[in-house]
Amino acid sequence: MQLLKGETVTVIRTYKTYEDGYPVVKEATDIVENALVHPGITSDSNEGNRPDGATVAFTVGFPKTYQQDLRGAFVVIDGRRYSVIGDPQPCCENCPTAWNRNVEVSAVEG
Repeated sequence: MQLLKGETVTVIRTYKTYEDGYPVVKEATDIVENALVHPGITSDSNEGNRPDGATVAFTVGFPKTYQQDLRGAFVVIDGRRYSVIGDPQPCCENCPTAWNRNVEVSAVEG
């Protein structure tokens, strides 16, 4: 029997704060171990101003132990930064494995 084993990814979440009365955007970084990274479809970008563009996407299965909000976050996979799509929520029922949230991420090249 082969067990699933994930890899380590980095989550970058941005938040707003104030310094000297001025708004500032800062980043919080989380190292997430045992994330399942599954390559998605690589497709050509349909935008007219990006004729050589391509969209690269992954689905990342996050472990139940990671409970931070991922809306607007970034996930770094193998040194490349990807944007989280939407507002992924954990599955609250019938999740017998160590992972309970599938997160779609993408990046556009070109």
